[in-house]
Amino acid sequence: MGLRMTTIRDHGRSEILMLRCPLDDNESTLYPTLRLALRDMRQAGGRDPVDGSGTHNWWWAGLTLGMIVLDTLSGDVRGVGQRFRALLVDRGITETDAQLLWALRCSLLHGYGLPHLHDWRMVATREVNAYALDTSRSGLAVLSVPVFCGRLVERIVSEMPDRWDVTLLDTDTQVPGVVGSRWATGSPGDYSFRLDFPWPPNMHPRNRQKDDGRRDGGGVGRP
Repeated sequence: MGLRMTTIRDHGRSEILMLRCPLDDNESTLYPTLRLALRDMRQAGGRDPVDGSGTHNWWWAGLTLGMIVLDTLSGDVRGVGQRFRALLVDRGITETDAQLLWALRCSLLHGYGLPHLHDWRMVATREVNAYALDTSRSGLAVLSVPVFCGRLVERIVSEMPDRWDVTLLDTDTQVPGVVGSRWATGSPGDYSFRLDFPWPPNMHPRNRQKDDGRRDGGGVGRP
């Protein structure tokens, strides 16, 4: 009974196909946000960011990035908890494990720690020859950080290429000048927007109107 609650598809010995995430050679600086998050998860775990080769370490920064990757894959319909758990269940993870991983996701992103649970005690391990989440012992959930990132997250990503977020992030946005508008860039056309706030940010709000009208370069000015 217990083994059916364990993430049996995601073990350190599992063979999976990992998606390649290269940076383009044509000097483009626009990349899908999920590709960048997956690369960062791999790099934080000590693996190759392009093909995912190598053994993932147990640094929690990589684990947190893995949760961000799953969040992105879960889409934007329904409540965030419901869609996160549904993503896991749809990919062969039991309801029990999905609930535990949702609790872990929240505790990592909001407190950078393991969750405090009523009926379960969760511990994290660096063990590679293990399941991503072993719940075969009643009341004890053993999370393998290397296997969770290097197998569970990678497997779900490779099985769902059609769910990749197509939003593009400019990794080398140019600031027009020392003063003036600052720009944040997403995908061309749809997500590009101007942040309309005074610059430098330490300028007192009551001085904004006066400084906006200056022509001598001493104020913020408008483009």
